[in-house]
Amino acid sequence: MEFLQDIFFANLNVVCRAGGFFNAKAGIRWENGNHIFEQNKFYYITEGECSITIEDKDYIAKAGMWFFIPAGTYHKYEKIQGKTFKKFWMHFDVYPDAKLFDMLNLKIYVSVGDKSEANNLFSRYAEIAKSESLTDKIECKAILLKLIGEYIKLSDGERISLTRKGYL
Repeated sequence: MEFLQDIFFANLNVVCRAGGFFNAKAGIRWENGNHIFEQNKFYYITEGECSITIEDKDYIAKAGMWFFIPAGTYHKYEKIQGKTFKKFWMHFDVYPDAKLFDMLNLKIYVSVGDKSEANNLFSRYAEIAKSESLTDKIECKAILLKLIGEYIKLSDGERISLTRKGYL
């Protein structure tokens, strides 16, 4: 773990490019065909269902599921017609590069269940994401770091042991 701290966490930088809350009522379409997106994505489903295909594996995303779609991953999604669908979403970059996520081998999704920390963080982010206030911009960055930490924890990140040999 010392190697991970030395290489990545000492200089870790995150940039949230966009995000907020999305509410697609029953008659609204939400879909995108198979594509690659240049940034990492978080989708935290709060109500309804959608289908998500990530690297040719199909998922039915339901309330309480939190998805991580790494940058450069083929994926597509579609709201299930006739149903309401709500989610928090975020597009973000991690520097010095995205190898951190490759090394951690995170789950594609985690079940948040009764854990309200993710919901609280996403809610607060959605409130302040479009603000031009300097303090809100700093808070957005802090929230993204907390969300990444929470996702790693929910992905059994505490059991991950990385060494220089495991990376090289």
